[in-house]
Amino acid sequence: MKKALLLLLFLIQTNLLLAQTMPGIRLGGSISKINGISTSFGSYNWIRHYHGGIILAHKINDNLYLQPELNYAQKGYQYEIARSNKQVYKDTVLYQETNRINYLDLPILAKIGTKGFYFELGPQFSFLADGERTVTRTTDAGGAINKHSHTRNLIGVVERFDIGFVGGFGYQTLSGLGLGVRFNQSFKEVIDQENWKRNVVVQLSAFYLFGKQKELKSIQQPPAVPNPDIDYYKKRRASKKGYTITTRMNMGRVTFTKLENSNRNHGECNLNCVISCFNLLALSLSW
Repeated sequence: MKKALLLLLFLIQTNLLLAQTMPGIRLGGSISKINGISTSFGSYNWIRHYHGGIILAHKINDNLYLQPELNYAQKGYQYEIARSNKQVYKDTVLYQETNRINYLDLPILAKIGTKGFYFELGPQFSFLADGERTVTRTTDAGGAINKHSHTRNLIGVVERFDIGFVGGFGYQTLSGLGLGVRFNQSFKEVIDQENWKRNVVVQLSAFYLFGKQKELKSIQQPPAVPNPDIDYYKKRRASKKGYTITTRMNMGRVTFTKLENSNRNHGECNLNCVISCFNLLALSLSW
């Protein structure tokens, strides 16, 4: 656990040195088992859990993010076997075992998105937090069926460190709210010397990135113009000469202005109108 926190602090400090880093939260449900589907002696079954944690997404470009996370994730599996040979198993007719193993998961993901949809992939480091095994035996002694249960702590039995991979996809809105599905499988055995007992987890989670609203505003805001267009002919000056500016179009360093007669006396706008138009055009082109 200490290693996970130290690694997260290192990633946080690294991301804070970079621009456009957004924190977030994640919460959801999951199902898990080990990668053995069934055996001739019994079956390994899925069990339901929940998970949640914090996100730190660093924007590399518009479609690529580097996203480390720290999640508390419940994992585990159920094992069940029906026993009918009383000479071997005595009165036990059903054996059930539920293993709940809780981890601090530290995935470091590359997140690639296009128009809301995204895909993610990366390694995941897991550190054991706690775990327990509940065993239930159903007995049949002369027709009297009873259940006997006991619980055992798995600290010291389950491996304290796990490493695996994460892959997933989902959809994220422009506001930062999203929904995603992930698949995770470990590379190490859950219990040492028990081959192929490796965690397999499917997660469905909702998440929210707090910095997306700020990022959206910066994208929507028009860029500042270092050399704004010069207003070559102002409305007030035009009205004094008897014209009204109805249309104006700027093209680079040349401004085209459409003039119409105002409500003033049309007799004043004969020769002066022509001279003013030529003067305005000459001024625009000379610039």
